[in-house]
Amino acid sequence: MVPLQAGFFLVFLLFGLAITALWVWVSYWVYTDATDRGMDTATLWAVVTFVGGVIGLLIYILVREDSSASQTGSP
Repeated sequence: MVPLQAGFFLVFLLFGLAITALWVWVSYWVYTDATDRGMDTATLWAVVTFVGGVIGLLIYILVREDSSASQTGSP
C-alpha cells in the first residue's frame, strides 16, 4: 500500500504547486495591468489577488480603472 499512498501524495503535491504557480502568474498579470493603467496601488492589488484568490481577482476586475479614462490626448 505504500507505493499507492506515495503516488497520491505526489499528485496532490503537483496539483498544489500548479495552483500556486497559477495564482502567482495571475497576481503578476494584475500587477502589470494595474501599472499599465496608471494605478498607484498595483502592488496592493497583486497581494489582494494572491491572498483572495478568485474573489480578489473579481473585485479587481470590477474596481479597476478604465484604460481609456487614464489615457490623455484625443478621444
